[in-house]
Amino acid sequence: MSNTHSVAVFDLAVPRAAERPVRVLQVIEATLGGTLLFLDTMITATSGLPIKFGLAYSTLRATPALNSALEKARDNGWDVFQLEMTREINPRQDMRSTWELIKLYRQFQPDIVHCHSSKAGALGRIAAVANLLCRPQVAYAPHSLASHLGKKYLLAERALAPLTARLQPVTQSEADELVDLKLTRSGKYTVVWPVVDCERFAVQDKEQSRIALGLPLGEPILIGIGRLTAQKSPTAFIEILAKVIAEKPDAMGIWIGDGELREEFFGAARAYGVEGRITLAGWKDDVRPWLAAADIYLSTSKYESFGYAVAEALAMERPVVATDITGTCDIMEGDLAAYRYLAGDSARAAELILELLHDPELWSRTGRTGRRVIAERFSFLRMRQSLEGLYAQLS
Repeated sequence: MSNTHSVAVFDLAVPRAAERPVRVLQVIEATLGGTLLFLDTMITATSGLPIKFGLAYSTLRATPALNSALEKARDNGWDVFQLEMTREINPRQDMRSTWELIKLYRQFQPDIVHCHSSKAGALGRIAAVANLLCRPQVAYAPHSLASHLGKKYLLAERALAPLTARLQPVTQSEADELVDLKLTRSGKYTVVWPVVDCERFAVQDKEQSRIALGLPLGEPILIGIGRLTAQKSPTAFIEILAKVIAEKPDAMGIWIGDGELREEFFGAARAYGVEGRITLAGWKDDVRPWLAAADIYLSTSKYESFGYAVAEALAMERPVVATDITGTCDIMEGDLAAYRYLAGDSARAAELILELLHDPELWSRTGRTGRRVIAERFSFLRMRQSLEGLYAQLS
């Protein structure tokens, strides 16, 4: 198979024929959560661009949302390729996946490979270097570095950094983190801002939403969303709720999601004496009615690359109290920054929540500010322009 149209990372690059559209292959293992949502919105944002897209995806961690993303990709003329990758380090499977990627590069002949999250980022970069016949330029979007899981992951990221043509953070604070960790430097990354669809996350009536969900009308409700993992710190949600209940006994909490910390979650509820005031609602196909029913969205995450639920709650004019972390600090700027708190400071988080609950005008004003900020900063147009800039730099 001829590969005369490929662009190499190193000096042996072969110029791409001017008449052929740029070919970009997206590679994703984490077909769930925010990483899949980012890819899904990319498909919409890039519609109509003079670029030929392909998508290599794994199904091992897929949620049902993958099927709709694949359908959208096909409708937009993308070529899609199922290529299984494991999240865990598995030498045998990782070698098999890398070889499959090498063969796919030769088949699709991408000028640019755009890898999403750590496993796809590792395999995608190794395959690009190992493929002597087709060495595409590689963009890598970490979507929250695996280095948060331990030093060995940071060492792995540093070892792979020289194979990366351009890092692609999703916020400026994530870019700053990547520079601080010596994984890139100024001028060697391109921020591609996420999308929050304000038409989809339109404002809904709180009372009507509660009636539809069978929730009490007059009680203050705090909502949290996410996997029950150490990253999301769900036991901190319980601790903060307990402090709010100490002043407002009718307050209640609802967590949307599930995960390996389920027992710890309920154990914390018992320990703080709030087991009757907290509900684990499980996963929901549509979180919008739950966000609409909330008084406050409370984020207790230890780290994020962006934090979609924070932005979605704000888009629906629900005030947010959130940990002051990477990603979230880009969303909650200006007046909204007052409602960020340091991770672990449950007393401050409860104080901010109570401040909003005690002042209906402040609550309403903060919600309106949130929607305006999200609409202005996280649009399809901004993502499209960011992606055009990224691919222009690599093609």
